[in-house]
Amino acid sequence: MRLALTGGGTGGHIFPALEVGRLAAESGDEVRYFGSHRGQERRAAADAGFLFSATEASPIPKLASLQGLRAIVALIRSSKLVAKEFGQWRPDVLLSTGGYSSGPSLRAARSLGVSIVLHEQNSVPGRNTTSMASAAAKICIVFEETY
Repeated sequence: MRLALTGGGTGGHIFPALEVGRLAAESGDEVRYFGSHRGQERRAAADAGFLFSATEASPIPKLASLQGLRAIVALIRSSKLVAKEFGQWRPDVLLSTGGYSSGPSLRAARSLGVSIVLHEQNSVPGRNTTSMASAAAKICIVFEETY
């Protein structure tokens, strides 16, 4: 199986993904991490021994602002780049643990029909997790009141 991991910006998103990736790799699965240039995930993925693909993802502040517009344009561009990589590598499933850096990979997976598994470790799901819930094959939660 080919498992794509995404999620990041903070360790709370990164380390749950890496732990699942570690277990998958121990079972013989091929694992890659897709994240942001600016988050902590590049170093953490490298330390865990996973190939890492970086995109230009950033938090989207107020949507009706210049910063918001720039972030949305970067999200669209990055989603296309990830879709190209997914098209070449052909992951079987994408595991997302949320955070701003998961947006491009989630959108690429949805556009290509790659199975999406969402893992929400917070009691209040973030924007990317919420927006992709209807596209997910499975949603894993820690707190019953999350959904």
